Amino acid sequence: MNPHEHLSSRTVENSPQHLTRRQRTHYLKAGQKAQYNQQLLSTLNPLRWPESHYDSPIHIHHRTSESHLYGILHKISNLHLYTIDTESDKPTRHHPHSIPALIQIQAIHDAHWATIIIIEVQHLPYTSTSLFNSIRQICRMIFSPLNKLITWGDLVKKLHPFQQFNLFDISQVTNTFNLQDYFAQQWNTAHPHTADCLARHQPIIEESISDDFLVCVVNSDDLDDEFDPTHPIDDYNTCICPSEIRPYKTKHALWSLPKAVEFTFDLYLDKPINLTNWSCELDLYLQTCRLDTDKRIRQALVYYAISDLFASTHLYFHFNTRSTPSDHLTYPISVNNIQPNQLHAPTMFVIITDSHGKYFPPVIQTPSYKLITNSISGLQWVNTYNTKLCTRSLLLSSSITSILSSCTGVLFLIGTNSVRNTSALQIITQVEDIISTLRSHHPHLAQKTDITVATVFPCYKPSFRFQTHSLLSSNINNYNKLLKNLSSLRNFSILDLPINGDHLGRDGMHLDSIHISYLSNTIQEYVHDLMSKRIAPVKSLRRSRTALRRRYKKRHEKLKQKQKTHVVIRHIDRIWPLKDIKAYLMYKNIKYNRLPEIWQQKLCIQFTNPVHREHAEKTLTINDFDEHSYSEWCSQEH
Repeated sequence: MNPHEHLSSRTVENSPQHLTRRQRTHYLKAGQKAQYNQQLLSTLNPLRWPESHYDSPIHIHHRTSESHLYGILHKISNLHLYTIDTESDKPTRHHPHSIPALIQIQAIHDAHWATIIIIEVQHLPYTSTSLFNSIRQICRMIFSPLNKLITWGDLVKKLHPFQQFNLFDISQVTNTFNLQDYFAQQWNTAHPHTADCLARHQPIIEESISDDFLVCVVNSDDLDDEFDPTHPIDDYNTCICPSEIRPYKTKHALWSLPKAVEFTFDLYLDKPINLTNWSCELDLYLQTCRLDTDKRIRQALVYYAISDLFASTHLYFHFNTRSTPSDHLTYPISVNNIQPNQLHAPTMFVIITDSHGKYFPPVIQTPSYKLITNSISGLQWVNTYNTKLCTRSLLLSSSITSILSSCTGVLFLIGTNSVRNTSALQIITQVEDIISTLRSHHPHLAQKTDITVATVFPCYKPSFRFQTHSLLSSNINNYNKLLKNLSSLRNFSILDLPINGDHLGRDGMHLDSIHISYLSNTIQEYVHDLMSKRIAPVKSLRRSRTALRRRYKKRHEKLKQKQKTHVVIRHIDRIWPLKDIKAYLMYKNIKYNRLPEIWQQKLCIQFTNPVHREHAEKTLTINDFDEHSYSEWCSQEH
């Protein structure tokens, strides 16, 4: 249902008598826009980005935890393509100037997957807090000249009112992509003016006339004509082309985003008409809405805020010849479409995980395969009360089935939620049934290495079923033992994760934020080794020099890839010189192998020994290399 349907009944006859002329004009324009939206809604399908391809929007404000921010940082730290939008509260009688409210960010992992961030700038923490510094760290990483920033319009102009919050340096916002201008250029190139329209502007060969001939009649259209023969595809105000190909009739006309979506995809992008309170604390976690109506309004505002991101990203990939829109982003093919090039899908490996993997990048592209992570907080092997948290139901859903049908392997990082509520023996029966069901629907996953199940690492958070640490630990140990026995019986692999109690956070269940990369790197290294064995070339007794060079190059690349997994990454302030970094690491007794060049304010410490890497993960905190820590380091005697 269109939330602005009540506005569509506005007419001149029923407009309130007390309105001024200006107010009446706004009143009627809102009604006309609502009528147009209602017409679109009744004839077109809405633009949708599949919910399975993005997590719930991440709200950033004064109650966001620093550990959550660190996880976000890990999730998007290797991305270089973002879609940006902003929202401000409209001026009112009490506030004559617009009030900056939101910065919406879509971190684009690829054309299929995204992470959505909404920064509620009117509800940020105090600038003196470490939480604010962490938020600013994320913003400065995103608004870096190394990243490509897509927006519908002029991004610098949009961000200008937000400079006051000191979240980013606007002078660094240089690598921008104005999709609005690009779209207009592409559209006009693909839809030139008709012959009849251009014929009105053909040069006329004048006949010889006497000098005393006086022109008394002037065509006023010629005076207003802005047609430029050197730019024949541009819009101009005397254009007579059909609106189906040239909806705008003025020079330098700016396309609206809903109009671009409608004409390109034959889809409908809803936009708010009279919603002004973007700064009303949209995150329901803040618990500021007391009525269901308030809750629905906030949910609608979030929907509008992220829909603009999705629309812009969808248009970007539609026109980007190097990438293609997701096969799951289905939309009717319009005669107006400018089709992108189609590329072959790479080999895929899938990770299905509970909240332990919520900070893993949803997709990692390597030269030989794509690693896709589907994370659902609260996921169990079987949940009879909630199918959304049931692995068995998930594997039978259309969104996952389509991925599994084309993947070469799957890893399950599941079990913690099950062992806290169900006996180990009962869980193993569930796992056995799920493995059988998976192979019956996807017979290509028949080999031992095609399916991997990770063991459950320690958990110190008792439950109603297991109310003491000893009972819970006993159930976990029993589960892991039975799981290994089942793997031999049902021919699947086991990944024994090197996670112990020291890696856990305060809740005794989830990893501490500084160890997220350790778990992520361990799993990525396992998958990489697994996939490398599958694509390894057949050995030859005699190799040519070219083949040997190629082999050594592959080994070198493999070694480089392996070295990348033995790293500890910490964000570092520019104030830290290299000599102090080395001295600080020595002071902390951290034995590293190499310090690559600092890039994008990230310090990557490489190790050859996993024990040394684990020691560094435990020792170095998230703030060890910020400006405050450097001041403390300089004030100490070493």
